[in-house]
Amino acid sequence: MPSARAVGDHSLREHHLITKADFSLEGEKAVVLTFDDGPSKYIGSFLDVLNEEQVQAMFFWQSRLLHYKRLWKRTIAEGH
Repeated sequence: MPSARAVGDHSLREHHLITKADFSLEGEKAVVLTFDDGPSKYIGSFLDVLNEEQVQAMFFWQSRLLHYKRLWKRTIAEGH
């Protein structure tokens, strides 16, 4: 399975997570997994499965929910 290489600049400014990413697939076909309106009570389970399967995904969080620091820090640390 081809892997997407993400190179990002992550920072927290004024309670907003700013992420800039460059995804390079070098001509390979790919599927982009997105999780919207996070976090949910299932995000830990999602992250566990993604990690076990070595799959990266995109997470879109509502800015009003950024107080879930442990979860979004884990999400970034695991390469999503």
